[in-house]
Amino acid sequence: MSGSEPNKRFRIPPYAITRGRTKDNHGLRIESMVHRVDKAGVESLGHEKKAIIDLCSEPLSIAEVSAYLHLPLQVVKIVASDLLSDGYLSSGATNTSNERPDLQLLERVLDGLQSL
Repeated sequence: MSGSEPNKRFRIPPYAITRGRTKDNHGLRIESMVHRVDKAGVESLGHEKKAIIDLCSEPLSIAEVSAYLHLPLQVVKIVASDLLSDGYLSSGATNTSNERPDLQLLERVLDGLQSL
């Protein structure tokens, strides 16, 4: 994480960060993966946007970004959506079908959780 402090808490009220908006434009989900795109102009962005961009040098889920930055999930979804629209982030596709996950995968996840 280049230059960002992932555990730093933001002191601005969430509604100020999102300018009162409550929905994102991209339908991001908590498991949606976002990744930084090299683009000029980052220095002119607000603190929260810069922190998200810095954090996403490697693909992270919206939930991970929220946890690292101690920001509400919905705030991260809205800000990340803005960054996607402006071309600072890219997003990987998430499975939006009603298809059930692979049983073997679920068993491996359960085994991993039980070993913790």
